Amino acid sequence: GASEATRSDVMVDHSTDGPAIEFLKKDADGKIKRPKNAFLIYRLEHHALTAALNPDMHNNDISKVIGKRWSSESQEVRDQYKQKAEEEKRQHAIEHPGYQYKPRKPSEKKRRMTKKKLAKLADVVENVRERQHFRAVVNPTPPAAGMTAATQAALPAAPMPYPVNLGAPMPMPVAPTMTYAHAFLNPLPAYTTTAPAPVQNRI
Repeated sequence: GASEATRSDVMVDHSTDGPAIEFLKKDADGKIKRPKNAFLIYRLEHHALTAALNPDMHNNDISKVIGKRWSSESQEVRDQYKQKAEEEKRQHAIEHPGYQYKPRKPSEKKRRMTKKKLAKLADVVENVRERQHFRAVVNPTPPAAGMTAATQAALPAAPMPYPVNLGAPMPMPVAPTMTYAHAFLNPLPAYTTTAPAPVQNRI
């Protein structure tokens, strides 16, 4: 009756299920995730509010804040989330009968590229590009004989090779630039009608 309806409303208000949670039930590889424990449910419920109150805080720091808050919670509150975890475990068994947790192999973990790793990789690539540009400005390729600064500036820049050792001097692509420069400054001579000088016979 009325008590059941009230209980149902409370369950909906505090449930961690929903479209977003349904999406999170599978990982990036499409594998079924394990049911969440009490703390994971607690963290998931408090993450959005903590992030909203601290917009400049990183996820790792948010998790630490929620972890300290969880440690200070009363046993009554913890028991409530333990009950939620047990309920999720039962629901998980219904939705995925015969499910068995299989830990991810170390080789599979290495292949996973997280957003954090991608961001670090982007920073490394950008740093390499800046160092290449710095080397090109400080130690530019010497101009070819007879080449003015304006002519050298008009030449297309050759791509910088990716350095194997960032600490070692980087080889500069001199040969392609020189070839292009000579072709640009010294076109093929026009054909002439002047006869070649006669060869004198040796005595």
